[in-house]
Amino acid sequence: MTTYTREQITTALNRAADEIAEAVGINEGPILDAMNLAVNVGMSYLEGTADTVADAIEENYDVLSDDIEEGRTLVDHVLGWLE
Repeated sequence: MTTYTREQITTALNRAADEIAEAVGINEGPILDAMNLAVNVGMSYLEGTADTVADAIEENYDVLSDDIEEGRTLVDHVLGWLE
């Protein structure tokens, strides 16, 4: 059985997301954000560092508090990119 490093897996998943986006002509927006979020959440699950999407978002995203609307959490803010 072949084993892969974290870097190899992340590189392969990000490349897949980028090439899919390029193939359908997407260079920004909620579809691309969703693909990138899936890569990050999947890696967190694989590494065992997150039990939920919310945990993975908190682990992987660093957004300035000034960019988050009052009354919203980091999780709300990141998931809002998918709307």
